[in-house]
Amino acid sequence: MIVRWADLGDIHDLYRIHANDGEKHSRALSDYPVANWLAGENRVFFVAEENRLKKVGFLIARKIDQDVKIDHFSMDQDYPNAHEAQEALLNKINEVVPNAKVSVLIPDRKGKQDFYESLGFEVMDKMHNAFGEERDGFLMVKHPAVRKIRRVVNDKTVVGEILKDNLAKLDEQIDLSEYDEFK
Repeated sequence: MIVRWADLGDIHDLYRIHANDGEKHSRALSDYPVANWLAGENRVFFVAEENRLKKVGFLIARKIDQDVKIDHFSMDQDYPNAHEAQEALLNKINEVVPNAKVSVLIPDRKGKQDFYESLGFEVMDKMHNAFGEERDGFLMVKHPAVRKIRRVVNDKTVVGEILKDNLAKLDEQIDLSEYDEFK
């Protein structure tokens, strides 16, 4: 699976994928400014392809500071490895915008929510009629993986004992009582 930046040469394939993704869209892809999106400075626009001749999906998103909002996500429903391609497209966001909070609005359909949750997304809100009359959706968010660095001095180790002793010696040598901030 290859995921790359989309370009103008992909437009016909994007229309084909959009028409064959199995979703009920309120608007045709041709109603959107796709060419402008391809050239957009804050746009993230990827295409997934099995090979240079077989494009199977695409993702359009907006980068807002360190957040990424997925605006459109289409997969060819006839492609047998659609989950693999979807995962590859979503992972590409993390390569391009590391530590991004990624959000997407998905239809309330069996399997969709489970797929996103398997990739670390959480349901943030249920949105009634988000996809038209009687078609609800979920706002899904994947928070960036934050590494918390903790420095712990374990006084049960040799280094910890030395540090503890040195701090005690410093306390003995320095009279802090004359400084208001240390009282």
